[in-house]
Formats: sequence, C-alpha cells, structure tokens
Amino acid sequence: MPMTSTGGTDKLDKQGWRAIAVATARLTLFAVLSSLAITLLAGYVASGEIIAPIGIYLAIGVPALVAPLASFMNISLSYRLQIANQRLQALSETDSLTDTLNRRRFMEVAERELVLAARHCYPTSVVLIDFDDFKQVNDKYGHAAGDQALVQTIQVIKSMVRDSDVLARFGGEEFILLLPHTAREGAQSLAQRMLEAIAENPIELETKELMITVSAGSVTCETSTTPLDVMTSKADELLYASKQNGRNQCTSATLASRITHLRQA
Repeated sequence: MPMTSTGGTDKLDKQGWRAIAVATARLTLFAVLSSLAITLLAGYVASGEIIAPIGIYLAIGVPALVAPLASFMNISLSYRLQIANQRLQALSETDSLTDTLNRRRFMEVAERELVLAARHCYPTSVVLIDFDDFKQVNDKYGHAAGDQALVQTIQVIKSMVRDSDVLARFGGEEFILLLPHTAREGAQSLAQRMLEAIAENPIELETKELMITVSAGSVTCETSTTPLDVMTSKADELLYASKQNGRNQCTSATLASRITHLRQA
C-alpha cells in the first residue's frame, strides 16, 4: 500500500485512499446484494410469495447505509496496521542516520546472495570501507559534524553503486559493500573511484570545508563458495593493511583455496 511519511508519521497517499475506497465499494455492493438475496429467499420460503416492496427497500437500504462506514473503518485500520508493520520492519533493518542496511540485515542478505552466486558460479566481491582519522573529526568539530560527514560521504558512495549492490553500516564509521557479479578488477576499480570521489568532495560545514578520506579492503571469491565470515574477516585484514600503508587507498585480494595476488592501489 503506497504511503507517505511526514515528520515521522506515516500517512496513506492518494493511491492508498483510492484503493480503500474501491475495496469499500466492493464490500458494500456485496453486502447489499447478499442482503437482498437472503431477504427474497427467506420471504419466498416463508410465504411462497415475493416479499413486499418495503422489505426490498429495507434489504437494500440498511446495508447500503451501514456497510460503507463499517467497511471503510475496518479496511483503513487494516492498511494503517500494515503500514506501521512495514515501518517497524524497515527500522529494524536499516541504519537511521545513513539509511543503509544495518549489520544484521546485511549478513542475511549477503548470505542469500552468496548462495545464489555459488549456485551459478559467478564472482562476488566484498569491500570494507572505514573513515580515516574519524575520531579527530568528532573531537575537533563535534558529533553533529561527524554525522554530517557520514551522511554526505555515504551519499557519494550510493551514487556510484548499482541497484544490485548491497551497502550497509557495519559498525561505527565502518561500512561494507557486497558486489555480486564483480571480479577483483571491477571491485578494485570501483573502490578506487569511490576513494577519489570522496576525497574530491569536501564536507561543507558552517565555518569551513572538511576534507574526508576513507580506506578500503576488497576481497573477491571467483566462485562465491567462500563463507561470508571468511570474506569479511579477510576484507578487514586488507583494510588494516590500507591503514598501515598510508590510508586513502584500497588493498585487494582474491580468495580461492588460499589468498593470492595481494595488490595495492
């Protein structure tokens, strides 16, 4: 059911109200026809004659008056409960600040994607991204500036990924990206372009521009048969290598039976 959200309160939009009106009309028509059929049948069985016109008027009029109100109230309540449940589900699955998936939901989606990828034997990459020196940003400019930096930087990343890619907040200022159908070269190229775009788009604070950089670790399994926890663990190692080697870079690797071809970019 379509809906809008204003100030945190979910409301039905025009399409939603139209759907409720159509459902109400259908239930009202059903109630009227059912009442008329039952009245005519009961009158004929009781007296063997067609019921008097007043009985027919009552059989049509009463449900025509009562059914719309009762149907509308029940249907609209049902739809509002559905909307509330959808909103609660979304809140339980997403990070409220950056509007990305949370860690728990990411693991569920990624596990399912890896099963599909392994079945069809296509490569999958995982990129772990962490903000450089982010504690200094919070300490020097405040947590509001830090939040603004997170939101704007993630918007840059979102603008560069595909609909099929899965982006999530993995913890603190650490984010993770699942890239189906993506070999090592493709993941490395995307990560490098993201690093450059982030570095070239400073955060506009009230008093100055805040330069942000991130580091990344990218791991690829060509057959997608490596368990997700192994991939994320290796991505974390590669991210640490990027940090140790000067930050604002991505370190990548391919996972098969063993880790090979470590490369800096």
